[in-house]
Amino acid sequence: MKLSEIVENGVIIKNEGFSKDNLSFNNLNGISFENCVFDNIVFDNLGLQNMTFKTCEFSSCVFDNVSLDKVNFYNSKFINVSFNDCIIKNMLIDDSFIMVLSYQNCNISFSNFKISKIDEINIKNSNLNNVDFYNSKIEVMELYNNKNVSEVYLYSSKIEMVKGSMENMRGFYMSLEQVLDLVKKIGINLHE
Repeated sequence: MKLSEIVENGVIIKNEGFSKDNLSFNNLNGISFENCVFDNIVFDNLGLQNMTFKTCEFSSCVFDNVSLDKVNFYNSKFINVSFNDCIIKNMLIDDSFIMVLSYQNCNISFSNFKISKIDEINIKNSNLNNVDFYNSKIEVMELYNNKNVSEVYLYSSKIEMVKGSMENMRGFYMSLEQVLDLVKKIGINLHE
């Protein structure tokens, strides 16, 4: 089955593999995917609404100029996935594994990365509003030139390294323990 052949909204698709496909200029609503693999897929100029992905794997996928609203990913895997020029609202990534995930020039609001293991997440030139990394383990978070950042919650997560200037963390909520740990990692010694 080719991903571009899915035109009917509200269906459940199980145990399918999609590879080297391009999905453009479409609006998909209410589709659920379970145990599916998406390899080298380009999602381009489309809208995804009320979608669910359970135990799915995304590898080398690109989301270009995509509007995502109420899209949920449960127990899924992201390897080398990028979102460019996207509008993302009410997205949930729950209990998932992220190898490399990149957001560039995106508007991300009211979204949650919940109980996920994140090896590397890059957020560049994006707007962030009410984004929660609830109980996630983040190895590397790279932040550059983000604007309009407010209410990004990290305080319940474990963070190993943040790349980029500290100015890019304005609007982030962290625990005192996290701040002290990051200060120590960049070589600043505190004295009472």
